[in-house]
Amino acid sequence: MPYRLFQFLDEEADTLEENPELDFPYLLRDTDGQVHTVQNRRDDPVLATVRVGGESYRLRQLDRHLLFRGLYSPPTGDALFFSDTTPTGFAQTLRRRAPGRCIVHRKEDAYFGYYLYFYLFFESDGSGFAMHANTVKDQKRAMWAVEWERVDFRWDDIPGMAEVLAAPIEDLRERCTELFEERVNRNLRMPVLDHGDLPRTPLTWLSGSEADFRWLTKAICLTEPGLMEGEAPIVVVYRAEMKGKRGCFLHVERGTRYQGDRYTSRRLMTLCELAFRLNPCTGTEWYDRSSSYSNHRQLQESALRLKIEIDTPTAHEKAEAYLTLLDWIEDKLHDPGKRARCAPMLAVTP
Repeated sequence: MPYRLFQFLDEEADTLEENPELDFPYLLRDTDGQVHTVQNRRDDPVLATVRVGGESYRLRQLDRHLLFRGLYSPPTGDALFFSDTTPTGFAQTLRRRAPGRCIVHRKEDAYFGYYLYFYLFFESDGSGFAMHANTVKDQKRAMWAVEWERVDFRWDDIPGMAEVLAAPIEDLRERCTELFEERVNRNLRMPVLDHGDLPRTPLTWLSGSEADFRWLTKAICLTEPGLMEGEAPIVVVYRAEMKGKRGCFLHVERGTRYQGDRYTSRRLMTLCELAFRLNPCTGTEWYDRSSSYSNHRQLQESALRLKIEIDTPTAHEKAEAYLTLLDWIEDKLHDPGKRARCAPMLAVTP
């Protein structure tokens, strides 16, 4: 195992961290997006020993942060640190400002069956952040990459954390666990799972209602020229919202899985997108993207697909959809050009 992530702070973690496939060379991607190629052990981690004011210190560069401890202090899972500092600037920084504290937090992932390790950084002003190294495949360079992820948090409003900068680490384990679960884990790109099943967030409507949304979708499709001519029911597919990605209308599926097609039109896109904006919903599910030949942890969160099935309508249902949808368009579709493109297509055959 050429890459030891936590050897500076915790010898136990050094023996437990699983990176069996990470051979040289590999890429190292910082939180600010900078990418470095690690050719051998000397490139990463960057370690140094310096003497300042009669004291000797062992240094470890992690991203833009410099961890340090006394040269003869054993690695017990915590250290002091300075942000935005390098080994060459350590002496000056040590004289100028007080350091923060870094504590290693260990968490078992029940889904993958091994432990993961996180750096918890505590600044003296009450702010803090967590850092974790995800191992991913860089497809462009065909190399493995260690990608640092950062999650910011506040710790000064948590009961029992007032002495985090000075208390013995044994007294802080339980508090660090609570902080990790409440303010770090849920904000990670790949959260640590405490059960054997991948998490799923069910559909939740942010405004409007599911009933209104389904009714509008049905009315739009029943008045779409040529869409309901087949005998088989159609399925309207939307993508729910998730953090960083807005939800939207995708397409209409017609026919069977093997003898069907996907349909959309300019009118359908306009009206279905408007229906979704007035009745937005959110929901996600996780997929295991790990390869069978690799032990690296690869999870991906995706937005749920919302599917609405519409059967072949009766003449009465078409007429009702036409009348109610015409009023809805007049009320909600304010752009004259869009209203002109959509309203004339609403004619139905009695």
